[in-house]
Amino acid sequence: MTTLSRPLHRALNWRGIVADAVLVATLTGPLAAPFLQAWGLLVPRTVAGIIYTMGSFVCPQPAIGVPLAGSAIMAVCMRC
Repeated sequence: MTTLSRPLHRALNWRGIVADAVLVATLTGPLAAPFLQAWGLLVPRTVAGIIYTMGSFVCPQPAIGVPLAGSAIMAVCMRC
Protein backbone atom coordinates (compact mmCIF):
# COMPACT_ATOMS: atom_id res chain seq x y z
CA MET A 1 0.00 0.00 0.00
CA THR A 2 1.47 3.33 -1.04
CA THR A 3 0.57 6.62 0.61
CA LEU A 4 1.31 10.02 -0.75
CA SER A 5 2.76 12.52 1.66
CA ARG A 6 1.31 16.02 1.68
CA PRO A 7 2.23 18.94 3.85
CA LEU A 8 -0.13 19.28 6.78
CA HIS A 9 -0.16 23.07 6.85
CA ARG A 10 -2.18 25.40 4.69
CA ALA A 11 -1.06 28.68 3.24
CA LEU A 12 -2.27 31.72 5.16
CA ASN A 13 -5.12 33.65 3.63
CA TRP A 14 -3.79 37.19 4.10
CA ARG A 15 -6.85 38.91 2.65
CA GLY A 16 -9.04 37.13 5.18
CA ILE A 17 -6.75 38.06 8.05
CA VAL A 18 -6.71 41.73 6.98
CA ALA A 19 -10.50 41.72 6.58
CA ASP A 20 -10.90 40.25 10.08
CA ALA A 21 -8.56 42.88 11.55
CA VAL A 22 -10.53 45.69 9.88
CA LEU A 23 -13.80 44.24 11.20
CA VAL A 24 -12.45 44.02 14.75
CA ALA A 25 -11.16 47.62 14.55
CA THR A 26 -14.51 48.81 13.20
CA LEU A 27 -16.44 47.16 16.01
CA THR A 28 -14.13 48.01 18.91
CA GLY A 29 -12.89 51.45 17.80
CA PRO A 30 -15.93 53.51 18.87
CA LEU A 31 -15.89 51.80 22.26
CA ALA A 32 -12.14 52.26 22.73
CA ALA A 33 -12.00 55.93 21.68
CA PRO A 34 -13.15 57.47 24.99
CA PHE A 35 -10.70 55.36 26.97
CA LEU A 36 -7.86 56.27 24.62
CA GLN A 37 -8.84 59.95 24.89
CA ALA A 38 -8.90 59.78 28.70
CA TRP A 39 -5.51 58.05 28.81
CA GLY A 40 -3.76 61.39 28.29
CA LEU A 41 -0.68 60.32 26.31
CA LEU A 42 -0.04 61.72 22.84
CA VAL A 43 -0.27 58.53 20.76
CA PRO A 44 -3.53 57.20 22.29
CA ARG A 45 -5.12 60.67 22.01
CA THR A 46 -4.09 60.82 18.34
CA VAL A 47 -5.62 57.41 17.66
CA ALA A 48 -8.78 58.50 19.49
CA GLY A 49 -8.91 61.65 17.36
CA ILE A 50 -8.75 59.53 14.21
CA ILE A 51 -11.55 57.30 15.52
CA TYR A 52 -13.70 60.33 16.40
CA THR A 53 -13.10 61.84 12.95
CA MET A 54 -14.12 58.62 11.20
CA GLY A 55 -17.17 58.38 13.49
CA SER A 56 -18.26 61.89 12.55
CA PHE A 57 -18.42 60.85 8.90
CA VAL A 58 -20.41 57.69 9.69
CA CYS A 59 -22.78 58.79 12.44
CA PRO A 60 -25.38 61.55 11.88
CA GLN A 61 -25.63 62.29 15.64
CA PRO A 62 -22.24 61.64 17.31
CA ALA A 63 -23.02 64.21 20.04
CA ILE A 64 -25.57 61.88 21.67
CA GLY A 65 -23.05 59.10 22.24
CA VAL A 66 -22.93 57.32 25.58
CA PRO A 67 -20.44 58.79 28.09
CA LEU A 68 -17.97 56.04 28.96
CA ALA A 69 -14.82 57.55 30.44
CA GLY A 70 -15.41 60.76 32.36
CA SER A 71 -16.57 63.41 29.95
CA ALA A 72 -15.48 61.50 26.83
CA ILE A 73 -18.37 60.04 24.86
CA MET A 74 -18.49 57.10 22.50
CA ALA A 75 -17.43 57.90 18.92
CA VAL A 76 -20.86 57.07 17.49
CA CYS A 77 -24.40 57.22 18.87
CA MET A 78 -26.11 54.10 20.15
CA ARG A 79 -28.24 53.87 17.03
CA CYS A 80 -25.16 53.45 14.84
